[in-house]
Amino acid sequence: MSRRAGYDINRVYEIEDITRHDVVAFTQAMAEKIKSPASRWIHLGMTSSDLLDTTFAVQLVEAADIIIKDIKDFMRVLKRKARKYKNTVMIGRSQA
Repeated sequence: MSRRAGYDINRVYEIEDITRHDVVAFTQAMAEKIKSPASRWIHLGMTSSDLLDTTFAVQLVEAADIIIKDIKDFMRVLKRKARKYKNTVMIGRSQA
């Protein structure tokens, strides 16, 4: 049964349009992929929070990866600009 496990995100969205419930849509789409009477037990013992907390954790990891990449890109640009303009004359002010 585990070889058939999975889901089609487009099918999840179709089901959610009907049920107006994201977790129900996800578990139903997963059950459809499994195609087994045992699929009705997928949600047994699982709360909506179990699914949503796991999803949120995955989203946080993916978001962190994007932020880290963006910071590294920014640092490369900043270093390049700092080197390019390191001898540029500018007005300075000191407080006495």
